[in-house]
Amino acid sequence: MYSYDDRIRAVALFIKLSKRVRPTIRQLGYPTKNSLKDWYREYEQRLDLPMGLLGISASVTAHFGIVTADFGTVTAHFGDVTEGRLITV
Repeated sequence: MYSYDDRIRAVALFIKLSKRVRPTIRQLGYPTKNSLKDWYREYEQRLDLPMGLLGISASVTAHFGIVTADFGTVTAHFGDVTEGRLITV
C-alpha cells in the first residue's frame, strides 16, 4: 500500500506529464497503470485522495497545529498560511 504522499505525488506527476501513464510510472518506479488511473479518477472526482485505509480526505489549513476530524474530513492547523487541495509538482 502506498502512502497518501506517494499517491498524490504520482497523480501530480501524471497530470504534469499530460496524463501519460508509462512516463509517470517510469519516472517514479511505481505504481501499476491501473492503480495510477484509479488514483487519478478519484482525485478528479474529489479533488483529493483518501488518506490510508480510512478513506479520509486530507485538507490542511495552517493554524496552531491542531488536528480535528469532522464527518470524514481532516483539517490540520499549523500557522497563518492556508494550503488547499491544489497540487503542484
